[in-house]
Amino acid sequence: MALQENMTLLNDAALFCELQKQVFALEPEIKKLPDYAALSDTIQNMHTRILDLSSRALERQRASTGGLAIGEDRETLANLRTVLDDISTGMVHGELQASAYKVLKEQLPRLFKHFPCWAVTSLSVGSHVPLLPAIFDLVIIDEASQSDILSAIPLFFRARRAGVIGDPKPVMGISSCSGFGGFYFAWIPGWGT
Repeated sequence: MALQENMTLLNDAALFCELQKQVFALEPEIKKLPDYAALSDTIQNMHTRILDLSSRALERQRASTGGLAIGEDRETLANLRTVLDDISTGMVHGELQASAYKVLKEQLPRLFKHFPCWAVTSLSVGSHVPLLPAIFDLVIIDEASQSDILSAIPLFFRARRAGVIGDPKPVMGISSCSGFGGFYFAWIPGWGT
C-alpha cells in the first residue's frame, strides 16, 4: 500500500512540476500586458474623446443636410408621417397595409437623409419606427442593464449592427424609501398612502 501511495504522490509532484513549468513560460507574456489602471485611464480618455467627436460629427451632419426638408421633400415627408402614423396605430390592413409598407420602404432613404439619427426608448420604438428589417445601420442600447432582452429584440431586428453599452456593476433603482425620505413622502398629502 505504501508503494501505491508513494506512486500517487510522485505523479502529483510530476504534475505540479509540469504546471509550474507552464506558468513560468507564461510569466514573460503576462508581464508584457498593460497595467490595468493605465488601461482604465486610456479607456476613459478615449470615451471622452468619442463623446466630443460624436457631438461635432452630429453638428456637421445637421449642417450638411440643411435642416428640415423644403419643397417636394417636405410634402413627401409629411405624407410619410401619415403613413407611419397609420401603420403604428393599426389603421391599415390587407392590400392597403402592403401598399403603405411599399411606400415606406421607397421613401425611408429620403427620411433618413433629413433625420439620420433617431433616439427612442425600447418601449416606444413600436409607435415611432416601422417594423422593417435592417433599416438602421446601427442601434445602440445604452444602460443595457436597465433593459430586458425581449424589449431589445425589435431594436435588433431594425438594425444591421448593434452596440450594447452597460455597467457590469449597475446601481440598483430605489425600490423603497426609509428613514427621513420615507417620513418626507408620508408627510406630503397623497404620498406614502
